[in-house]
Amino acid sequence: MQKVIGGVSLNKEYSAEEIISLIKKDPGYLGDSITIFENGEMLSSNSKFQGTINAVLNSKENMNIVTGEMKNNKLPLQYNIYKLAAAYYKQQYKTDTAR
Repeated sequence: MQKVIGGVSLNKEYSAEEIISLIKKDPGYLGDSITIFENGEMLSSNSKFQGTINAVLNSKENMNIVTGEMKNNKLPLQYNIYKLAAAYYKQQYKTDTAR
């Protein structure tokens, strides 16, 4: 591809605030409070959901899905982890996510 002046940077670095904003705007957002630490670790106020996030992080297959999504949507790691974990969480705890 030819470089385009004024195009969005493919190597954009996102702040924690920007990532949290992306998460909160996503239709899969669970309504929890999210903290992203300077080392990139993410913490949810929902302890059950935090367990799901940890399961995604500790699974090579799930992280392959996350990195594949990152290549497609060009969005940060934490956003893609949250999105996949939220989908799993909603399947696992259907009654907790009913609005």
